Amino acid sequence: MDLSLSTSSLIGKFNNINFNEISLITLPYTNNIVQIKSNFYSICHPDYEYKIRKPKVIKVIQKKDTHKKGYRQGNGQCFNSQISFNVKGMIYIKLFRNGSFTCSGVKCTLEEVSTYILLLEEYIQEFISSKCIFDITSLQYILQNYKVKLDFMIDIIKLEKYLDSEGKKYIRVNSKIITKFDDMHKEYFNERLEFIKKEDYIFINPNNICDYISHDYFVLFMSFNVSKTLLLIKAKKYSTIVTIKVFKSGRINIDGKQTYEEAKFYYEWILDVINNNL
Repeated sequence: MDLSLSTSSLIGKFNNINFNEISLITLPYTNNIVQIKSNFYSICHPDYEYKIRKPKVIKVIQKKDTHKKGYRQGNGQCFNSQISFNVKGMIYIKLFRNGSFTCSGVKCTLEEVSTYILLLEEYIQEFISSKCIFDITSLQYILQNYKVKLDFMIDIIKLEKYLDSEGKKYIRVNSKIITKFDDMHKEYFNERLEFIKKEDYIFINPNNICDYISHDYFVLFMSFNVSKTLLLIKAKKYSTIVTIKVFKSGRINIDGKQTYEEAKFYYEWILDVINNNL
């Protein structure tokens, strides 16, 4: 079974465009651009209204917020300084004032994304800026989530026990136990700082001992969900931390900022552990 891309996030850039969404409150919908949203304007194609998911209303008891709230533009329902475009009901593109854009929750290929962006380029040239040009070289992934479904159940209890005991070559010592420094841990760490540097550990976050890792110790943290049907593993073999979700049902999700080759390494590693040690 091979890994398949579940969702991704991308960034890119349109050149020769600079706008203020406050003045763009008469943009029309089209057959390609079916929804437009900003903090000052919202319109949707009537044929697509029923397809757009409405946010779930969840009643929660909130504590009194003493933090200073950030500045909100208009109705505050969207990101500031941007307009969101829904292209053919398939992809949302957040376009910012300087021409940069983001696409999140994407479930299609890079080629398909490029096609949708070109449709948006045509719309921008007609209604916002006639000189706007999509810089295709700027389009890149910033997040790639992969998934795979094995044809057998996984004993995640045994998997966690193996990684926490016999699999010490994978896991950072005490990473499960010591998660935040108290005064004693800070003193201990300061004494060992030079030694840790010599071992090629990477300093990330002084509040979390799990973030001190080397190339050989890439499992940072493990935890179960309440019903123990999911084992969550935080790992960092490469430049960023990824989340590996191993389900009892045999499903494995590998989420984070990564390439296919990096996700494949984590998949082959966890599969080898499951096949040879459980």
